[in-house]
Amino acid sequence: MESIINDLKYNQTKEVSLIIQDINTGQIVGITATKKNEIIEAIKTNSYGGFIIKEILLTENSKAVLYLVDSKDSINNLNYRTIDNKEVSASLTKENIMETVAKLLIDRKKDIGNKDSYASSLFKDGLGKILEKIDEESKESIEASETGDKDKIVYEYTDLFFHMLVALTEHGLTIEDIYSELKRRFGKKKKDYTLDE
Repeated sequence: MESIINDLKYNQTKEVSLIIQDINTGQIVGITATKKNEIIEAIKTNSYGGFIIKEILLTENSKAVLYLVDSKDSINNLNYRTIDNKEVSASLTKENIMETVAKLLIDRKKDIGNKDSYASSLFKDGLGKILEKIDEESKESIEASETGDKDKIVYEYTDLFFHMLVALTEHGLTIEDIYSELKRRFGKKKKDYTLDE
């Protein structure tokens, strides 16, 4: 188990990303950041946040750890192995993908020195660069729409949406703020919710 702690690459705030997944359902229970002492405690107790840990997985780049948990069963042995990004991706669903990306971006904002992360490089370059990318992706999304190619439309709009999420994170906002605003507008006429004078 000591190899987990030694292999992990902590960010500037001495944290790594932590993904908590239900081993039975595959559902992502939570995504957060965790510190070395918290990992040590999880290994000692075979538990985290009230859940029983069945297995600890480490991503190939050693920058994230995955706890497979089960709150019902007790265990005597804790397994450890390395996983690749495809396995992490396979655990994502339409119910948790937005939360997963949003929380990952918050972690990347704290780790602007991470040379392997595109998102970290955007946060390092600052708001001007992020807005430049949004402008670029907006134009490419328009061009894709004009072609009518659905695959290209999805691809370019995903790029645009991702960079918009990066901008929200830079401003200290999340997708939840967008959800709240959509809820506020629902069923109303534009004149009743607009901020324009």
